[in-house]
Amino acid sequence: MERGDQISRQQRRDGAMVTAARVAMNRPLAKDRGVRFINFPEGFIRPVEGDQAANPVRLPPGRIGGAILDRETGNAVALIRATDVSAGVLVHPSVNETPKERSAVYLDMALPNGKRGALEKFALANEDRVIPADEFVEAGSRVYAMWFDVAAGSATLIVRGANVRYDGPGLLLRPGKIATLRGELPPVG
Repeated sequence: MERGDQISRQQRRDGAMVTAARVAMNRPLAKDRGVRFINFPEGFIRPVEGDQAANPVRLPPGRIGGAILDRETGNAVALIRATDVSAGVLVHPSVNETPKERSAVYLDMALPNGKRGALEKFALANEDRVIPADEFVEAGSRVYAMWFDVAAGSATLIVRGANVRYDGPGLLLRPGKIATLRGELPPVG
């Protein structure tokens, strides 16, 4: 809920109102692109159409990042590294460059219906290493996560929680590219 320069901390009508932070890209994007701004501490998600990306949008203040997505496929074409944004401040976040010899990962997955609970482990297994997400949030019925710099090759998503256990299929990580993982996390039992 928004009222003037105030915004609800949660995407519900009963959330406490606070002075909003404002976020916009430096320039509009193509119409076939969209931006998903994410306030990671609050789990507040604000989608914006690409041609509107340079117009400031309100979010609760906090650590805000996100992704630029292909609107047709939903795949990430760029990641936005999170930065702390104060109330009343306008920020133009920068796009994170994926290292040429490495890869990045964007994840947008649904939690199982009626089976929510704390996620105890959420990581990628990559080259005999377990790598926690650089940015992660449970936002209502969805989970969003980003890894900015992982070895190219293959990786597996590992999720453990009270009601979720997932060892996903192998994920191909191409050099200089962003792999997008979407779907639903299956419930335990």
